Amino acid sequence: QVLSEEEIDENFKSLFRQLAGEDMEISVKELRTILNRIISK
Repeated sequence: QVLSEEEIDENFKSLFRQLAGEDMEISVKELRTILNRIISK
């Protein structure tokens, strides 16, 4: 299912912008790092 822009929570959008950086993309390596940090807490 594809969500419309309005259906995406603003907090999620803000967090994604912080994590993704200027290019607004998260590479496999970046995603792995993010998930490892979450799991290790």
